[in-house]
Amino acid sequence: MGWGGCGKDWGAAGGQDWGCGGQDWGAGAAAGGFGAACGGCGKGYGGGYGGDGGCGKGMGKAMGGMGMGMGKGMGMGKGAGCGSNWGGCGVWQPMFNPMMMMKGFGKTGLRNFQNDRKVFVGGMPPNNTSKEINMKLKEHMSTAGVTCLYAEIGRSGTGGAAYKSNSEAMTACAALNGSQFEGDWGCGGQDWGAGAAAGGFGAACGGCGKGYGGGYSGDGGCGKGMGKAMGGMGMGMGKGMGMGKGAGCGSNWGGCGVWQPMFNPMMMMKGFGKTGLRNFQNDRKVFVGGMPPNNTSKEINMKLKEHMSTAGVTCLYAEIGRSGTGGAAYKSNSEAMTACAALNGSQFEGVTLQVEMHKAMSRVEKPNPFNPGSMNGSISPEWLVARQRHNACSETLGAKLSIAEADKSALEKEKDQLEAELAKLNAQIAARQVEVEAIQTQADAAKASGVLDPMGFQTGVKALEAADVEALGEKWKEQGHKAVEDAQARAAAVTQKTTEELDRLLSRFMELVQQVQDSEAFQSASSQLQSATEQGMATASSALAQASSQANAALQQGMTTASQAAAQARDAMEQRG
Repeated sequence: MGWGGCGKDWGAAGGQDWGCGGQDWGAGAAAGGFGAACGGCGKGYGGGYGGDGGCGKGMGKAMGGMGMGMGKGMGMGKGAGCGSNWGGCGVWQPMFNPMMMMKGFGKTGLRNFQNDRKVFVGGMPPNNTSKEINMKLKEHMSTAGVTCLYAEIGRSGTGGAAYKSNSEAMTACAALNGSQFEGDWGCGGQDWGAGAAAGGFGAACGGCGKGYGGGYSGDGGCGKGMGKAMGGMGMGMGKGMGMGKGAGCGSNWGGCGVWQPMFNPMMMMKGFGKTGLRNFQNDRKVFVGGMPPNNTSKEINMKLKEHMSTAGVTCLYAEIGRSGTGGAAYKSNSEAMTACAALNGSQFEGVTLQVEMHKAMSRVEKPNPFNPGSMNGSISPEWLVARQRHNACSETLGAKLSIAEADKSALEKEKDQLEAELAKLNAQIAARQVEVEAIQTQADAAKASGVLDPMGFQTGVKALEAADVEALGEKWKEQGHKAVEDAQARAAAVTQKTTEELDRLLSRFMELVQQVQDSEAFQSASSQLQSATEQGMATASSALAQASSQANAALQQGMTTASQAAAQARDAMEQRG
């Protein structure tokens, strides 16, 4: 028969082999060949494996499906089947698509949008699904200044919304978290345990099977065994080994952040709060603590944002959680460090704030302090990020310490210079002290011998007092005149001697000149020079005469040639005429 026809072999609705109403495939909706997977309530390996969203037992639901239904025994259906648990006929999923092993977001429509353009929505009461509710939710999710393209709520009270771009999704997430819709809703839903719809990549698979299949296929559903243990890599992580607390939406973590990539290291890191701060890089955020608990409101957050902008840098976002702790975000890491250094210990609303750089540390794998690599011995990106965040706040203190150490070094250098100068002064003082002691010793010795004036100052003073001042003046005046006359005489003698020496040098020079002129060599050179001059003048005259005669001859020849040419031209003209 055909691939989607009604025969027994490939998929009539009531066929024994492919129909979803057959004995082996349970009571699911009709399946059309390769076009859909069948999720009914059959038994055994085939029913579970192919149905993947039904209530089969054994290994069926465990493995999910890698494409479409291929038969009873080896059903490959998880793609987009027509069973009662899955509904709808979607497109065939790739055989090893890793997205099929992740938690889903809903049934159909949200799968058509890229993950980074979707936000999780939780907090609605369960079993309250309708097109009207979805339309109202879509309108509500468009009130943030961006247009919501699609929105839906599942039976569990959780769902999602999609936008045109990642930036619009982030804007809506930051603006609408905690808003009111049909009562109270937000991102603080259940803990992603049994029965809760899964949010994240792919579709939500909440089956009711048992054993390995139910849990793994459900991935957050109400199956038993491995299902709840594996959790998922989506936005909400359920119980057991949940691996995505950073962007989760459970009650323990809260938040409605935009879907994270499949192996985004941020999903392994400690979260910061519910929403807005997750949109900023960790190195641009600071931790804020010290506020009283249960004191959260938009007004407090706005005041905190203004306070966190008083350090000379602009705070882009700030919030305080119910525990009294929160954070603030800035444009760059340097601005965050500036705010951290300036506002730590500041007063806000009557309390002292504790402000530190944001610290992030993996809860899945903590680095060994003796081996900075991960468990397998290699240095992981998570560890590097955690190490950087962990040491971020100490960088401010490190900068302050560096400045203080530089000041200390400068002061110590100045101290050494002053001590060197002080040592020089002490040496000079000691030398002068030695001189004073020596003079004092001499004075004491003279005094002991009866000499009151060992230097003779008193004798000289007495002699001056007894002498005739006018006589001394005349004597010194006479000696001064004599000294001046002696100096003038010596100067005249020197001048006379110098003049005579110059005359002798000049006469000697003239004699040498005359000897040169009278020498035979000089006379021969002079005669040769005169002869050469006369010969040159004669040669020049001869050359001039010869050139003149040649020029006249050339002129005569040219005139003759011109006359002949003119005569020939005249004869030619006459012959033509």
